[in-house]
Amino acid sequence: MNLGGGWTISRCESPTVALCVDRNGKPAGHVLMEDLPSIGEEKTTSQDQIQATLAARTQTIYQLWRQHRTDRCGEGYRVDTAVPKPVPVAGGTGLRYEAAGRQEGRVVERTIGFRVFRDGIETLVEATAVEPGGCLTPEHPTFTVQNLRAFEGLLERVIAGSTLPPATEYADLPAQPGGSGDPRMGRAPTNGIGISHGLRSSP
Repeated sequence: MNLGGGWTISRCESPTVALCVDRNGKPAGHVLMEDLPSIGEEKTTSQDQIQATLAARTQTIYQLWRQHRTDRCGEGYRVDTAVPKPVPVAGGTGLRYEAAGRQEGRVVERTIGFRVFRDGIETLVEATAVEPGGCLTPEHPTFTVQNLRAFEGLLERVIAGSTLPPATEYADLPAQPGGSGDPRMGRAPTNGIGISHGLRSSP
């Protein structure tokens, strides 16, 4: 799909759900999507309650992400997060969230993410930028911070107007999160915030 201004986006040739983004014919980065199973509290017709649940989960992810970056990058690594806000996501209403990491005052990573509930499933969509030379290892194709900033407005437009693939169907989960067979657990580290596959932090 041609988005104008030299930007194009297409489905990546990968087993994960991802969109590859090119700028002026060269790989510029990619956008990842993941479905997470329901744990029950979002089964409501109240849009306010759904948004509150999304916001609470985002704050939890922020806390885990800060701890991961402190452990991985050291105490001097600064983390900035944005207050989640309601935005259009695939024809519905979801939340946009954002975080950035600074090393010696320089922004070396940034993630823009969107989350929405649909058919009892929570869907996350993220684009992450990682600068070379920092404590994280970028894997091709990864946005630079500058490219992600330039693509940000188009990304929001794509997310608002996209038709998402059918939601993943999960088997019944254990009564307690973390029990045997719980697909929410054992997720791989990531350079993003909530997506468990794709870019991986160096061991």
